[in-house]
Amino acid sequence: MDRICSVLVLPYCGNAVKNEYRKKAIPEDVKKSPRIIENTLKKLSELAAKLLRQKKATFDQSEMECDFDSGEVEKLKGSGLLHCGQPFRTSSTTTTKHFRFTHLIVQEYLAARCFVNENHIPDGSFSKMVFQFMAGILSENKNEELMEKLMANVQALSSKTHLLAAKCLSECNDKEFAKKYIRKHPHACSDSDNSWSLENVSDVDCLAVSFVLNIVSDVNGEEAGRARHESSEKFEAIEKLKLTMSPRSLPGIKRIFKSLEKEHSRVSKLRITHCDLTKEFDVIGSLVSCKLITLNLGYNELTDTNIASLSDALKDPRCRLTTLCLCAKEITDNDFSSLCEVLQHPGCKLTTLFLGGNKITDAGVASLCNALQHAPCGLTTLDLWGNRITDACVTSLCEALQHPSCRLYTLSLLGNEISGVVSRQDGSDLTNNTRIKPTHINLTV
Repeated sequence: MDRICSVLVLPYCGNAVKNEYRKKAIPEDVKKSPRIIENTLKKLSELAAKLLRQKKATFDQSEMECDFDSGEVEKLKGSGLLHCGQPFRTSSTTTTKHFRFTHLIVQEYLAARCFVNENHIPDGSFSKMVFQFMAGILSENKNEELMEKLMANVQALSSKTHLLAAKCLSECNDKEFAKKYIRKHPHACSDSDNSWSLENVSDVDCLAVSFVLNIVSDVNGEEAGRARHESSEKFEAIEKLKLTMSPRSLPGIKRIFKSLEKEHSRVSKLRITHCDLTKEFDVIGSLVSCKLITLNLGYNELTDTNIASLSDALKDPRCRLTTLCLCAKEITDNDFSSLCEVLQHPGCKLTTLFLGGNKITDAGVASLCNALQHAPCGLTTLDLWGNRITDACVTSLCEALQHPSCRLYTLSLLGNEISGVVSRQDGSDLTNNTRIKPTHINLTV
């Protein structure tokens, strides 16, 4: 950003540079960052910070002329950093002009530049971008002490989601500083239960999340090596990650999974919702490489290709998943049949499956009944709320539940199309909204 601002200012101060070096060649370092450019940027930065403090978006020519002479003002109009409005009449004989920075982000960057020069950490009334820009500038300046103060302030401002802290660490892009800071503040980007929850996560946000996950993994690896040689306190790593995504955030999801594949990642529970996954998403390679035992992909748009890919991953012996949630995903009988086949595979470790709010009918339950009667199926908990299951399949389902190989003890059928009383061979009744507990099942309808 500094280079962009310098390039925009350079045309206006070109003549001054030429005058200073009229009789000799202009050195390369002066061409790249002449002193006059730095002075101009310094004054613009102070102006930007003053306006943010005053919560003003525009300023008139008199305010400009306090710091810049009339010639500078005229030349800065064409720099691309400032926008000049139409003349505004202040009296019958005088006019003035209103100025503003061409974009708020330009003003925020210049203000951040000023705060760093002043060794000042602004309060929470300033925008988050100011703090992020400060982190990037401090990294270039190698000012670790001020960076520590900035992070302390940011932590207090982003205590709910920790996203701003993650963005500042990512913007700083100093891995050694980040590792040192995470060691000192293990919950800088997570709650006390080692979980991290974020909403409306964009692809840009995923850059910061991935950076922190990578740093935490690196610290995990270093701490593991240290623990083998000396007694030390266990580092509390991020273990649960909950992300509600913004639309079209697939590249960010891929980046997150790449971080979870790192050798020393300890994230074992992942929830990613409201993300439009496509057939390009290779869940197989991700799930077999990371250490997830719980995966919640509820409220996403999954394709048949996604389901097939997921099924292949679940059969891989390297996959550790024991709990899977695919609620409200428009899963059909064909998809459910594929999952039931997976449950019978020796490599599948699933014990808990949530499939509520889908389109499963009696035909899908037939596949389930077959799977439950095969020994490799280790399913103990199954939630099928809000599907399209009717009374017609209850008898065959109850028979499957009584099979010696069936391990299921919790089954939810709440909100289906089961009505009335259905007789069972053992004399129990299945009634809507009634919970019945045979020896090995908790049945809710």
